[in-house]
Amino acid sequence: MKDIKYYKQEEINIGDKYIEKTISEILKWQKEYLYTHNEKDLRQMTLQNISDLTDIDKSVISRICKLVKVMVLDKYIDLKLLFHSGGVDGNSAFEISSIMLDLIVNEDPKHRYTDIKLCEILNERGYEISRRTVCKYRDVHLNYPTYNKRD
Repeated sequence: MKDIKYYKQEEINIGDKYIEKTISEILKWQKEYLYTHNEKDLRQMTLQNISDLTDIDKSVISRICKLVKVMVLDKYIDLKLLFHSGGVDGNSAFEISSIMLDLIVNEDPKHRYTDIKLCEILNERGYEISRRTVCKYRDVHLNYPTYNKRD
């Protein structure tokens, strides 16, 4: 039986070996979007697409995407947001998160948007999304606190 400490170190080394390959393929796949930042240039991409290109298991790619952020043009991007899957009603999580980020960044500091208000705005714009999903995207994808804790 392997020593636990050795096994964990081996996992890290295996992860390091695949991280660069995975990131490289994701960035190639979304190259046009990364230059333009126009959601229309965001290509549909799944874990399976990247797995086929890299010969790395989807579960490993998923873990890498959950843990790694890349800096592109002075902005950190969550790799998981570049995937089409995980969205709502055919809209990518990235597309919805981008709209939410724009709303939060440009909100009136004296009248911050609650998750319910963000949900209402997105629903008015044709994105059928629940308050709970708005909360998840705000907290996990955008890393913004609730309205009463934003500066």
